[in-house]
Amino acid sequence: MAKSAGSASAPVTPADGRLRGQDFAATVTSVSWPDQLSFKGNSEEPAPGQRFVAFTLDLSENVTAIVPDGSDPAITAALHWGGTSHPLTLGAINNAILGHGIGVTWGSGSDQFEATVPNTSHEVELTVSQGSFSQSFNLWTLHRTPPAPTVLYRDPARPSLTGTAPSPANVTLSNPTDGASVTDSVSLQNAMLSYFAPPGSGITAPSAGQAVLSVVMDGEYPSPSYGQPGWGHFLQATSPLSASLVSFTPSGMAPVSAILSGAGTTAGKGNNDDGLFDATYSFVVPATVASGTIAVASGSVTGTEYTSFVGHGSTNLQVGASSMPLTFPAVSPVADQKKPPWIGAPLPPTAALASASSASTPAPSHGFPIWLAVLLLAVLGGGVVVVQRLRTRKGQQRAVAGVAGSIQDPLFGAPATADSWVEAFDGATDDPAARGAEASATEAEAANNKGRAARPTIRMLGPPEAEALREESERRVILALACYLVLHKDRPLSANQIKLAMWPTEGTSAEVNQATFHTYLSKLRRGVGAEHLPDASSSGGYQFRDVESDWEIFEQLTSQAASAPRADAIALRTEALDLVRGTPFQGAEGDYYYAWVFSELVHTTMTVAIATCALTLASDHCEDGDYMAAETAARAGLLGAPDDFDLWQVGAQAIDARGDTTALRRWMADAATRLEAADLARIHASLGSHSDSSAP
Repeated sequence: MAKSAGSASAPVTPADGRLRGQDFAATVTSVSWPDQLSFKGNSEEPAPGQRFVAFTLDLSENVTAIVPDGSDPAITAALHWGGTSHPLTLGAINNAILGHGIGVTWGSGSDQFEATVPNTSHEVELTVSQGSFSQSFNLWTLHRTPPAPTVLYRDPARPSLTGTAPSPANVTLSNPTDGASVTDSVSLQNAMLSYFAPPGSGITAPSAGQAVLSVVMDGEYPSPSYGQPGWGHFLQATSPLSASLVSFTPSGMAPVSAILSGAGTTAGKGNNDDGLFDATYSFVVPATVASGTIAVASGSVTGTEYTSFVGHGSTNLQVGASSMPLTFPAVSPVADQKKPPWIGAPLPPTAALASASSASTPAPSHGFPIWLAVLLLAVLGGGVVVVQRLRTRKGQQRAVAGVAGSIQDPLFGAPATADSWVEAFDGATDDPAARGAEASATEAEAANNKGRAARPTIRMLGPPEAEALREESERRVILALACYLVLHKDRPLSANQIKLAMWPTEGTSAEVNQATFHTYLSKLRRGVGAEHLPDASSSGGYQFRDVESDWEIFEQLTSQAASAPRADAIALRTEALDLVRGTPFQGAEGDYYYAWVFSELVHTTMTVAIATCALTLASDHCEDGDYMAAETAARAGLLGAPDDFDLWQVGAQAIDARGDTTALRRWMADAATRLEAADLARIHASLGSHSDSSAP
C-alpha cells in the first residue's frame, strides 16, 4: 500500500490542537515521535523499549490564573500514559505571560517539551487543567479526547464567544397610580456564550452540547436638557427585573427562562441607569446556537417616580414587553485530521531492544543454558496461544503460517512450519501437566463467556439495541437511557445530571418532568435487573453495575492489540471489527433522545476508532501479502466509517495488488458514492499498473 506522506519522525501540525478552559486557551502546534533527540549538539537515543515524543505548546492565560486569588485556580499541565501522570513545568510560559506588562488581561507564551514513553504507549495524552476541569489531547492520534464541550471551541482564540445586538431596544415604564409613563432605552453591554456559569447563578456544569449564555444589559431613562419638558422626571426600579420576566429564545426553539445572579450590580452602567437590569441574566442553551431573541415580558417591578430629581416613595411600576435580537458567529468547520505518519511506521531502532539486551547475558559454561530454557518457554507459550486461536477462530490458519514462518527453530535454526507447530503443540497436550493447564484455560474462558452472555449488553456499533434484558420495552427513550448510562458508568449520576445531558433545553419537544423521568428509570431497572441498576438512595446516584457494551469490548480488544505480538494483534483487531454492525448509533440521527451522542462527539470518537482499527488491520494484511484479508478488513471498517478516505484507498490498493480489475471497478464505483472527485483521483494515482484510469 501507499505510505503516508512525510517521515514518521517529522513534526506534524495537528489539524486542531486546541484545548480550552475557563481561563486558558492552549494549542498544541507541533508533535513528533523522533528516533533521536538533539541535546547540546549531541544526538540522544531512547533507552531500549522506550521512544521519544516531542511537542510544542502555546498557552494563553488569564493573568489572574497565574497568581490565583482564591477564585481562579492555577493552570497546570501533565502527560498521562499507562495509568501514570507526569507533570509539566509551565514556568517559562508563565514568565512570558507576566512579561506582557500591567493591564494585560490575557497573555501568551510558548514552550517545547520532550518525554520518554514506553514504545507501546499509544494513549499518550497531554492534559491541561484548572481546578477540577481539564481537557486532553492524544499526542499519538492528534485528536482531542472527549468530552470536549462544543462551546469552548467556537471562538478560534478564546474559550467563550461574544454575541452582538444590532441596536438598542425600548421598554416602557409606567406608574399606574398617576398614569406617568416613560420610554427607556435598553442596550446590550455583554452577551457571553460559555461553558462556565457566572458565580452565584447556581447553574451546574452543563453537558458537552450545552452552553451558558450570560447577558448584561443597561436600561437608561431619558434625560431632557435643563428647562425642557420632562426635565428631572423619570421612573427608576429599586430592584432588577425578575428572572421570570426575562427569556431567551434560540432561533427555531422554545423560550428558555433566565436565571438571575449578581443583583444590584451597577458596574459599567450609564449615568441615567433605570435599575431595571442591574444584574446578570443567564440561560442554558444549545452550544451551537447562532441567533435568538432576548425578550422582556410585561410585568411589575418595585420602583420610585422622580420629579425634578426628587423621589416620591416606593410604588409598583409596570414594565411593557420588549425584545432584542442577538446573534453569534457561526460554528466554524474543523479541518479533518489525516493519519499521522508515525501510525503503522516501524519502531525506532532501540525501541524493541529491551528483550534482546536481556538475552545477551552470558550463559553458564555447564548444563542446559538458562537463556535457551527461557526462550523455549516463551516460544512454547506463544505457540499455545496461536494454536488456541487456530482452533477457535475461523481463518486463523493463515495467521499461524505467518507467525511460524517468521520463527526459527530454537534448536536447529530451520524455519518452522504451520503444520509442525500444530503437531508439536497437539502432542504437548499428552503431558498431564500441560493437559491440565490447557483444560483450566479453556474452562476459564468458557466461564468468562458464560458470564458475558448472561449480563446485559448494550450495543451501539450499529443500530442501538440491548441483549439479555429481563423485560423488553418498546419505548425508544428507555434504550437511549441505557446507552447513556453504559457510556457514563464510571461514576454515579444524579437524576438532574442525566436529564440535563439527555434533554438539555427545557420546553423543547423532549421536555421531561421529574416524575416521568423516574418512570423511565424504573422501566430500565426492570429490564436490566435491580442488581445492575440500584436505586440512587443506595449508591449515591444512578450507575450501571456489571453491564457492558460492544464499545467497551471494542476498546478493550484494540487496546490489547496495541501491545500484542503481530499475530495476536491481527486476531484481536479482527475480533473487534466483528462487533461493528453499521455506523455507530445508526438510525438514531435526528432522534432527540440521542442528541447527546452527537453533541458529546461520542459518534465521532467511535467512528474514528473503527476506521483506525480497520486501517491498521488492512495494512498488516497488505504487508503479509494477504490482499483478500486486507479488502475484508477495509470493508469491515467502512461498515462503521463509510466516509473514511484511507479505508477506501487501502481497499482499492489491495484489490489492485491481486489484479482483479472487475472488482476494482466495482469498488471505485462504490467509493464514488461517498468520496469527492478529488479523493477518487488520489486513489487512482496511488494504484499500480492493474488500475483502470477510466474507472469512475
